[in-house]
Parts: sequence; C-alpha cells; structure tokens
Amino acid sequence: QIGEISVAIEHLSTAIVSRIMASLYTRFPLIDTKYGNAVITSAPNEFHEVGGRIVADLLEIEGWNVDYIGTNIPQQDLLEHLKGKKPFLFGLSVTMPYLIENARQIILSVKNDPDLNAIKIMVGGLAFFHTTNLWQKIGADGWASNGLEAVQLANSWWNEANSLDV
Repeated sequence: QIGEISVAIEHLSTAIVSRIMASLYTRFPLIDTKYGNAVITSAPNEFHEVGGRIVADLLEIEGWNVDYIGTNIPQQDLLEHLKGKKPFLFGLSVTMPYLIENARQIILSVKNDPDLNAIKIMVGGLAFFHTTNLWQKIGADGWASNGLEAVQLANSWWNEANSLDV
C-alpha cells in the first residue's frame, strides 16, 4: 500500500503464509462441532485472503462448522451458497477501502432477504481501521480487528442466541 514492497513480493509472502497455515492445521486434533455453521469470504473483487482464512481456521478450531469460500465470489453465487448452508454467522473480509461499497451491497442483500436476514454478519479487515464505526454504517452486526476478537464475538453471539431465559 505504501510502496515498500512489490505486488509480487506481497503475493509471495501470502503464498508462504498460506502454506505455513496449511501445514499447521494438521497438528490440531479433530474438534467436535459445538457451534453452528459459518461462512467466511471477502467482498466481491477483493483478492486478499489471508485474514479471512485465519478467521475461518480459528473458528473451525474453536468448534464452528465453517465454509471458507475464498475470495472474489460473485454476489449471486454467495447468496445462493448462504441459502443452501443456512449459517448462523457470515464473515466478510475487506482489505481495500474502495471495496467497502461492495461489502455494503452484500450486507444489504442478506439483510433484505427473508431467508437470510437472521444471519449474524461480522466484518473485518484493514478497510475497517480507517473509519470509526464503519461496520455499523454499512449494516454489519459487528466488527473484529483480529482473529481472536472474531472468535470471541462469534461465540458470544452464539451463546446469547442459544441461552435459555429462565
């Protein structure tokens, strides 16, 4: 972003991190699913995937049933996947600020669809660090600044939704 490294080096770094993450994943024991379904992706035309992949892996290790569907998913395909999966949680990653509008459109589509509007929507990524409460302005239910916060927020939503009022 500030021109200190080339795009080629950035992509090489991403590939290295992805390979390390994949190799570490096999070291975790099989986790029983104790939470619901989650779908993690990024805004259309967003190609940065490491953050979303980290959140997906951390949620899965925590006990979520996660579909990480990668980057740059067309909106209609994403909505169809959400309808088929029926997740409790939808996580949307946005790195580039100029893609916030794409994220807003996805969120609006989910919120306006009667089959999807109960899904909790979490956003994250570098784009949300630039403007205070941007996540609220685009209609998300919450924002996480890192993977640990994402897991904590997802778990708190699940526990709140599944607690018995006595």
